[in-house]
Amino acid sequence: MLYTAPTLDMPHRQTLAESAVRVLLAHLATGRWTEFLPGERDLCAEFQISRPTLRQALQVLERKGYVEVAQGRHRRIIQKQVMGTPAARQNVIGLISPVKLRSLPPFVLFWIDEVRANLAKEGYRLEFHASHASDTRRPGRALQRLVHDTPAALWVLLLAPPIVQQWFMEKKVPCLLAGASSPGINLPSIDIDYRAACRHAVGVFRRGGHERLALVIPATGLVGDSDSEAGFCEAATGSAAPVILRHDGTPEDLIRRLEGCLRLQSPPTGFLVARSAHALTVLTVLLRRGLKLPSQAAVISRDDDAFLDFVTPRVVRYSANPAIFARRLFQFIFQMVQNGPIQTRSVRLMPAFRPGETV
Repeated sequence: MLYTAPTLDMPHRQTLAESAVRVLLAHLATGRWTEFLPGERDLCAEFQISRPTLRQALQVLERKGYVEVAQGRHRRIIQKQVMGTPAARQNVIGLISPVKLRSLPPFVLFWIDEVRANLAKEGYRLEFHASHASDTRRPGRALQRLVHDTPAALWVLLLAPPIVQQWFMEKKVPCLLAGASSPGINLPSIDIDYRAACRHAVGVFRRGGHERLALVIPATGLVGDSDSEAGFCEAATGSAAPVILRHDGTPEDLIRRLEGCLRLQSPPTGFLVARSAHALTVLTVLLRRGLKLPSQAAVISRDDDAFLDFVTPRVVRYSANPAIFARRLFQFIFQMVQNGPIQTRSVRLMPAFRPGETV
């Protein structure tokens, strides 16, 4: 069965209660009110909202610990700073990546731009931080300095290794993973369902007559790649043991390992490749060796990029919709900055299967 793209979510429309929460928090941050909030009647008149709407907003502030109900008096103000950040930074969403913006794949650049635009409509600003903390064994000091020097209402973690996820969880810094969470990490996350896609790819190979299979994947340590390997191995059980070709991400190492694999006594004929650029490398190596696609060798790319539309033969691949990813990520962000921590949720989006000529 072929997978199809999931349907788009309905656009998020901010309720009057959510708008009231934002306005109340902004006034708290400026210090307009000192010890107590004005009465409900006065607030309703000033903000032109009904009392039920106001009470919904006040309940949110109570849950987040900004105000409390004082017996026989107006609501008492407990804290004036949103999420523990200075007033000037309460509308900032920080995005941390170990990779510079110009080096990110088009899929990521698209959803970053979409999320930035959606946040701007709601009065928030997205700040991108390329941090090398992820490359160290002890990133705590660098992360502490970053979070302290450039505070944000919420942090989005992109390509975050387990040690970085662990730090944010232990420090209780509000964050959201744009990617999969590591085992034992209880943080909200949204990612592509690579595990399911790789299981499906094995079935596509077998229907094309390919039983000896290889997974070509960089040794990143990222959870999404680990999930890909797990899904591939789950489905690739049988008489021919699957081959895992882990490489360092460079064309030289990829080609060297692929050439060695092709010299095996019984080499794989089906190659599932975990990066679209690497799929192009694998494809050209196979063609250079004179192998006919898809009868003698087959290639599936786990990821998609626009340049694959210009490749002949047409590459079989899985294509995630960046607009859907951006919308779901924005909904998570907005919910967390408006209502505080949410019950841990893990969202996985199944990419669409795009047939082609390489299987």
